[in-house]
Parts: sequence; structure tokens; C-alpha cells
Amino acid sequence: GDDKVKLVILDSVQTMTTREATAGVMGGVTQVRGVTSLMMRLAKGTGTAVIMVGHVTKSGTVAGPRTVEHMVDTVMFLENGEGGVRVARVEKNRFGNS
Repeated sequence: GDDKVKLVILDSVQTMTTREATAGVMGGVTQVRGVTSLMMRLAKGTGTAVIMVGHVTKSGTVAGPRTVEHMVDTVMFLENGEGGVRVARVEKNRFGNS
């Protein structure tokens, strides 16, 4: 069989650290950039799809640095819609119209 990992979901990127980023604190610019870079290399090198979750604060701003938004291919926001329905809003899509 095919034992290759096809999907990695990282929830949340603000809680991860990597030894590659030797400085910085969890959730800080250096660590978020390092984790994002590591996940991008994994995706491109293996063909594995990577979904990285970044949480927002109650005021609606991204918790931690916005660094990841500039590095990734697609940025989506899940929002509360009417009647308790979740709405996915695409903020950025490098591959075409969102």
C-alpha cells in the first residue's frame, strides 16, 4: 500500500516551535516564520497537502504575527454566519480568483 502522508493539519501555528529557528518565542515572528518555512518545504518536497490553522483574537485580528499570510498560497477565514452556519471567506489565493 501507499503509506505516504497525504495531509498534515497544524492547529495552531502559533503554538508550534522549530529548532531551525534558534531564536524567538512560541508564537513570535521568528518561530512562526520558521514553522511556516518548514511546512512549506515539506509540502513542496513530498507533495503533502498542509493546512496551517492560525487563530484570531476576539477583536478579529490574527493572534501573533501576520508573517504567515505573506508566505502561504491561500488564506481563509472561518466566520460565524447567520443561524450558526460557518462561512469560509478566502482572503488570498495565489492560484486565481478567490
